[in-house]
Parts: sequence; C-alpha cells; structure tokens
Amino acid sequence: MPLLSAKTGALAKPLRLAFGALYIQQRLDVMDRETLEQIIESPCLQFFIGLNGFQYLRPFDL
Repeated sequence: MPLLSAKTGALAKPLRLAFGALYIQQRLDVMDRETLEQIIESPCLQFFIGLNGFQYLRPFDL
C-alpha cells in the first residue's frame, strides 16, 4: 500500500527508516553518503531501520 498517491509526488518513507537513518548518522557522526554506505554494508543496521532482509540496494536516495 503506497503512503501517497503516485500523482502527488514522491512516496513517503516509513518513519522507522527515516528516524533510524538519522539516528545512525548522529551516532556514528558521519555525513549523508557515508550513512547510506554504512546501512548498505551492515545487516544489523538494515534490520534497525526496518528492512525485511539484507539487500545490497539503497533503501532510499539522497
């Protein structure tokens, strides 16, 4: 179920993903791109932000 209509713009991301990525960024004291790389490389961080399983794809774009 999409969070917003495709006609109104980009789909919203789940709160857990957005808050989790921000928390990881603040906790590790890294920049945006490095945060994304850390998430891509770590199954633990992917679970923390609410992904169902490990994936090599970006969970969001910058």
